[in-house]
Amino acid sequence: RAFSDLRLLQITRLDMVLLLVGDVGGTNSRLQLWSLAPGVRSFDAMQLQHTQVYPSKDFTNLRGLVSRFIADCNLGAGWEIEACCLAMCGPVENEQRMCGPALISQPPSTWSACTADLTEWACEGRIKHAVMINDFVGVALGLTEIDREKDLVQLHAGNYNPRGPMVCLGAGTGLGEGYLVWDEQRQRHVAHPSEGGMTEFLASSEEEWQLRQYIFKTFGYTSVENVVCGPGLGLVYKYLCEKSGTAVAYPEDSLPECVSKHGQDGSDPICAAAINQMLKTLGRECRQMALRYLPSGGIYITGNIASKLQTPLSSEVPRSFLDDPLMGQFVKDFPLFLVLREEPGLLGSRVRAFRLLCDTNQSA
Repeated sequence: RAFSDLRLLQITRLDMVLLLVGDVGGTNSRLQLWSLAPGVRSFDAMQLQHTQVYPSKDFTNLRGLVSRFIADCNLGAGWEIEACCLAMCGPVENEQRMCGPALISQPPSTWSACTADLTEWACEGRIKHAVMINDFVGVALGLTEIDREKDLVQLHAGNYNPRGPMVCLGAGTGLGEGYLVWDEQRQRHVAHPSEGGMTEFLASSEEEWQLRQYIFKTFGYTSVENVVCGPGLGLVYKYLCEKSGTAVAYPEDSLPECVSKHGQDGSDPICAAAINQMLKTLGRECRQMALRYLPSGGIYITGNIASKLQTPLSSEVPRSFLDDPLMGQFVKDFPLFLVLREEPGLLGSRVRAFRLLCDTNQSA
């Protein structure tokens, strides 16, 4: 009887429609296996079968990562994954292959990954359809399925249009950005990638001009990402220490966390000043995105760094966002939100996989 019950469970599992989704970041790779009953095409009906987090540095290619995850799922022989979507840290061409520069700080960018690594892979099963998306296309798509009551904090009201353009940005290992526009024919938002975080960091004061020179001396270039991300927070702190003749007080490998902690608890004024500079720059970048995209559907700030700095962010970012003597009255019409939902990119990867399953033309 026990053997029969086990066999029945295995048949039921093989009868499920399986979807593999992932958010492959510079630090961690988060993968999930979801299922739907045969013939069911409801996003809310999806059931989580397995989830796993791996250090990205532990792998040298995409197939190695996915094969490890499938082994950890214990699917057995004959498995078939109907749709797969992986959100990758870096530019992606035509949802098929990574095409950006190889960055030491982001191991997956060195993998030369493409969807053929998955769909042409013959082992104990197969992946029928696979796409890759930029990680912030994933975050953007995740915004279409978040709970707006639970997952958002409104930083500035504006005039919200649910079918208007939407933009998102978030600081982590780097600074990611993406945007969505409404598709009238399919009655849904469509996500697009952006590398706006890599645009030049422009100074708006003498203090920031000195910071810009420090960044240029360090890297040979400047970008908004140099200031608005975890390593950027540490960099600003080190600049302020050098300027004031103060020794760096915290270890390099935990510098962003230490600056965040001591800047918010009032124990270190240099840490507090570094946080203020990063948030000021973040607010200005939100304003730049408002002017570029006219996002009446909202500007959404995501990422663990932002959520950990919620108290100072809630005051400094809206102030900096509106602090423009020329265009301040114009940008005040665009709503600004902080996203509290954890792992919105993984949610967006699931949105794309579900659309891949449902759409005959397999486009986002």
